Amino acid sequence: MVVCTRNCDPNYCEPAEAVHGQLPRQPCPSWPRPLLQDEITELRRRLALVTHQADQLRGEISARDSTLQKEKYDHAKVGAACAGGS
Repeated sequence: MVVCTRNCDPNYCEPAEAVHGQLPRQPCPSWPRPLLQDEITELRRRLALVTHQADQLRGEISARDSTLQKEKYDHAKVGAACAGGS
């Protein structure tokens, strides 16, 4: 009989006999729990969604950065024309 105690290693359960030295430790059947196929499918879907969102945000940042650089260049160009014309 396998008995989990609160102070045992979370990766293992102590059989009642092992506490008294008669049996070796055995892996706990409930830890770590393998993921179900539905959970794996859901995690893959969420990963694909987050990856797509990150790619979209990266594209938006790139577009805004190029717009900002163009506006800085245009502003500097106008400033230089005003300073040179006076």
